[in-house]
Amino acid sequence: MENENEFPEKFSDDAEEQLRIENEILRLKLKAELGGEIEGIDGTEGLPPEIENLFLKNILSFEHQYEKVETTTLYQIIHEPDFKKVASITDDEMDEALESITELLKANNIAVDYRGEYSAREKYRFITEDLFNYETRLVQIDGMITHFSYEEFYPNHSLDIEDQTKEFIAHWFEMSFNEFSYELSDEFLTDTQQIVAKETVLKKFENMFAAYTGFEDMQYVIGTVDFQLDEQNNTGLGNSEGAIQFTAILENGEKVFINEPFKLYFHLVDNTWQVFFFYWPGFSW
Repeated sequence: MENENEFPEKFSDDAEEQLRIENEILRLKLKAELGGEIEGIDGTEGLPPEIENLFLKNILSFEHQYEKVETTTLYQIIHEPDFKKVASITDDEMDEALESITELLKANNIAVDYRGEYSAREKYRFITEDLFNYETRLVQIDGMITHFSYEEFYPNHSLDIEDQTKEFIAHWFEMSFNEFSYELSDEFLTDTQQIVAKETVLKKFENMFAAYTGFEDMQYVIGTVDFQLDEQNNTGLGNSEGAIQFTAILENGEKVFINEPFKLYFHLVDNTWQVFFFYWPGFSW
């Protein structure tokens, strides 16, 4: 059978040029066979040709295999190994049991990522009770590891709010808030209980940044994160607070040192925490 990932044809005597031509053919092949634009492949052109070549071949292999793979549990995919139920494992045995089950997944090119801190027992329980029963159309390709995130199954709202807080701070320091700043809500509540559009807040940021040429010595600390959920309606309210310190450089070269507290208020929208009100140094509604 012809191997669709190999190119017996020689297009150029120059090895790098040969790879570039192969890559372009692979790119066209992907678009023609799989239909339209394929997410991710248009951003590969800046890669070294040999890396791009491997990447494109892996995508093609993945997509073709995915069409043939049936949905099944992860436990069946890894050939239904024997394992102990979490309730039967003592605390003294738990670390070793977790290491063993983790190595088993690793042997099948599977890894589990944990962003938060969880006990060994909870990690073992998650793997054997949740992940093993998870139904998927997993395609395994040599040299590629499939990652599963604990937080995809059990959202860590504190971490999510902290992440969105860091995103807000990063956009502030970079003076780069825009319509694609997804940590911002589409509507904001002002300190006079009025509702204004995201565009209004972006304009206020733009006016503030017009007075600065940049920031120096930026530091911040996030002190506390809190939230309350209405699980029945999949909604929630949360907040983060801390302190931010930086030196603002004005257009005339003057430097202004700022060291003040901040507080951001969030609501849960489509499983994403977004800022809808805040107290921030120098910002007035």
